[in-house]
Amino acid sequence: MTFRLPKNLTAQLQIESGASQLEVQIFAEHAAALGHHGKLVEKAMAAWKICDRHDPEFERCLDAAATAVYNYFIQREAIGINNHDHPIEFYGITGPILARMGAKV
Repeated sequence: MTFRLPKNLTAQLQIESGASQLEVQIFAEHAAALGHHGKLVEKAMAAWKICDRHDPEFERCLDAAATAVYNYFIQREAIGINNHDHPIEFYGITGPILARMGAKV
């Protein structure tokens, strides 16, 4: 008599292959890059919030924040996340920054 596993259990068994290990590494790189760009957005937003409109560095602060947010959004889109509503709210990204990026506010 032979023993066969039920079909619903055999689907759960996965054999590690070189391709699956590569996928894990790729996902880890995506996460690391997204985290890195998120930290850059945090720093740029902190600098933006203390920058006064009459400050001679105002334009530089605005450009730096817009560039950091733009790069973060590009990284999100590269991994398939196309909705940016949550990070806009989470990081407190304001209208002038989105407008500098070219978004309709």
